[in-house]
Amino acid sequence: MSHREERLCALLVCSFLASCGGGSGGSPGVAAGGAIVAMTQGEQPATPSTSTGPTDIQGTSSAVGPSTSPPVSQMSDVPAIAPAMTAVPPAGATPTPTPTPTPTPTPTPTPTPTTTPTTTTTTTTTTTPAPAPAPAPAPAPRTLSGKVDDLAVATSQGAAIVVCLDQDGDLACGSTEPTATANATGAFSLTFDSAIQTDTLNFVALIPAGGGSGASPVQAAYVLAARVQDGTAVSALTTLETAHASTPSNWMGLAPTVQVRDPGNAGAKQINLVIQQAFAQAVTRLMTRTSDALAIKPATLRAAQAVEQVLTGYIDPQIGMVLHTVSPRTILVETISSADPVKCDAGAVTAITINTTNAAPILDKETYVPATVQIAGGAVMTTGIRGRGNSTWLMPKKPYRLKLDTKASLLGIPADKDWVLLANFADKTLMRNSVATCLSQMLGFEYTPPERYVELTLNGSYLGVYQLTDQIEVEDARVNIGKATAAIDDPGMAFLLEIDANLDEDFWFKSLLTVPYTVKSDVVAEQMPNIKNFIANFEVAMMSPSFKDPELGYGKYLETDTLVDYYLLNQFIRNHDAFWSSTFTWRPRDGKLHFGPVWDHDLTAGNINFDGSEATAGWEVKNMSPYIVRLMQDEQFARHVAVRWKYLSSRLPEIQTFIDSTAQTLEGPQQRNFTTWPILTSYVWPNAVVMGSYAGEIFYLKNWLSARGEWMNSQLIPQ
Repeated sequence: MSHREERLCALLVCSFLASCGGGSGGSPGVAAGGAIVAMTQGEQPATPSTSTGPTDIQGTSSAVGPSTSPPVSQMSDVPAIAPAMTAVPPAGATPTPTPTPTPTPTPTPTPTPTTTPTTTTTTTTTTTPAPAPAPAPAPAPRTLSGKVDDLAVATSQGAAIVVCLDQDGDLACGSTEPTATANATGAFSLTFDSAIQTDTLNFVALIPAGGGSGASPVQAAYVLAARVQDGTAVSALTTLETAHASTPSNWMGLAPTVQVRDPGNAGAKQINLVIQQAFAQAVTRLMTRTSDALAIKPATLRAAQAVEQVLTGYIDPQIGMVLHTVSPRTILVETISSADPVKCDAGAVTAITINTTNAAPILDKETYVPATVQIAGGAVMTTGIRGRGNSTWLMPKKPYRLKLDTKASLLGIPADKDWVLLANFADKTLMRNSVATCLSQMLGFEYTPPERYVELTLNGSYLGVYQLTDQIEVEDARVNIGKATAAIDDPGMAFLLEIDANLDEDFWFKSLLTVPYTVKSDVVAEQMPNIKNFIANFEVAMMSPSFKDPELGYGKYLETDTLVDYYLLNQFIRNHDAFWSSTFTWRPRDGKLHFGPVWDHDLTAGNINFDGSEATAGWEVKNMSPYIVRLMQDEQFARHVAVRWKYLSSRLPEIQTFIDSTAQTLEGPQQRNFTTWPILTSYVWPNAVVMGSYAGEIFYLKNWLSARGEWMNSQLIPQ
């Protein structure tokens, strides 16, 4: 092909591309308007023209510049090129259709290398964006269920429990955390985003205030927790578990059969029943105490640690289960002692004035003498007054019994008509009854008679320091056995008894094991078989071969831990009268036999000089009761005694502090008392020692209790 032909072909290609939609911007060699600038080998790019007009293949292209070749019409020697190319129409013109001739094969020109022009016009290519990918389908939500096992469920508050997935670990249910409400049985179903990783999370159940049982409802809301697991229990026991980052090996010595998070596991349910009240009370006390109150998370963790520490001691290492002798009260008392102990306080000494009508003397223990009583200059109340006591009535400083005409609260003690004034004549410290009361409070007996020190003036005569306290009797605020019934045949009958060899009540009997019982609650003769039969059934079960069995043995009839506590308290202070007199037992309706309250301890703690009871070494009451003799043959009972003593022993330093503070309180009153009764240098039956001064008596009491505690430690706590 000649040079001229090459140029013509280039122009035709250029026009063809323009008619196919070439833009004003493109690759090198493409002119404005879509024309491609063709250059022969070795040819330099044309100088651009300043013209801006439209271009056709026969005219001069303003985009390409002046042509150096003649117009096509002048090229008579150039063969016709088919198909004909359609020129690019001017802007705004309607293109004229051109008939398409029959194609004639055109030789393919040999590509000629070109030199990249210095000036390049770039064609912008518009790219249609790819459509956005369809969003991935949202993951299906996840649903897990569980069941709250708590006193709130048992007290019909299950439907008020909110359960949440605790994502931030604060042991609370935040506004953004998934929540659900339990039903009346405590069951819940909680739905949440399945993208949430639950491996390290807990369920948290918010328990409303007012739960608990008996006279101890919780005063604030608290929480339970459990590791996230479908079908899990959420309980006090699972809360103890979540206090650890992971469950320790052989946790608390529990048997492998105790599946903590299984809501149907019998072992777990039994343990939870024992600890749940202790946990709830401990948490709420920590959150509501007047000083150093804790927020819910630290209170929960501290309570969980306290309950676990207590519970571990009461797990039988042979079977990996809680001792059958343990009740919720035991765990509650020791947990509260660890978390927020209550201190004993004798309080202030108050003046009390009693005047009998016409200054009539009080001659016996049967006849009430009309009188008035006034406390600390307050209101004058009408009352009757008579003597009381057994051996103490024979002493110069007499004890008395009051019966007010109208119920009244005295010195903050709940209102009643019946009151007692204890003289403590033979106890020169004036506080052995107070020490026993303090020990009773530490052990958490359901009822401990409150007491207040008073200085008594009777018919104008100062009689010294007394203790005002309750009369042991059936009352809601005293021994609460429930309402009496008139039914004759009443196997579930409630009652209050006293083991008292004096047998000086209207109704009394000796049991199959010759234990002397007197009846202290209201009863008619026809109802006596109900009481006798219950005590007989208890003793028969206790003496049977299956006596250790919780369902068949003595545990069916006895609230065993109350007997453990009663035994330990009286063993520690060597109460010679224990299980012989002043030993109270009671039964609530349809319930078990309880021992307590404690009573009459002025002749204890070394203040006795016969039968070796003054010694700090040796067992006092271990062989005095057939009940203790038999039950010590049960390994779980014996273990309970040892573990409970360890707790009481840990609090004995507080008894020493209490004695010191009470001695300070009594400093002035005791001087007036012993001025009226100058006996500090004299023997008074049955004193073991005569120390010669009040300080000497306090010294002897403290040393005796300290030595006694050390001896019992040597016997009951492994060294």
